[in-house]
Amino acid sequence: HAQTPAEELARWRADIAALHLPFTVEDNWVVQLPPAERLRLYGARIPTSAEGLPIWPSQAKRDLPAAWDWRDVNGGSYVSGVRNQAVCGSCWLFAAMGAFESQFMITTDRPGTDFDRAEQYVLSCNDQGNGCGGGWIDIALEFLRLAGAPPEACFPYQSSDVVPCSQACPNP
Repeated sequence: HAQTPAEELARWRADIAALHLPFTVEDNWVVQLPPAERLRLYGARIPTSAEGLPIWPSQAKRDLPAAWDWRDVNGGSYVSGVRNQAVCGSCWLFAAMGAFESQFMITTDRPGTDFDRAEQYVLSCNDQGNGCGGGWIDIALEFLRLAGAPPEACFPYQSSDVVPCSQACPNP
């Protein structure tokens, strides 16, 4: 029988506790979605090599600190705020945009800056086939590198990949 959201949540909590993972899961709108709709939110695609293996950055050894947290560097946070992708499988985009926004704060040494960029701009204006059905983070990052993204107010997020790019503000 299919589990209810409450049963799934209890199972997830038990698994997290058994594995001694350092986080919790709470009841929220995502947990309440039917499993098939919840799967639509998992849209990130991992680039693969010709052999079908994941492509990962070099794991060259470096002298790195034992721990680092961009949320607290000398009391300042270089991490952009949490955003809601709603029922569009655009996690690939939100991951890329979060990195883009945070990189701006790091590069300009402006922790805590509300550098909220328009996810809808990338969702509607990229021509690489990335959409609510999934996409590639590296393609989104390349789009952001080449085109950037206007402020959120220029093209508010609508959780849809059929919104035309022409709805962005003039001169985004």
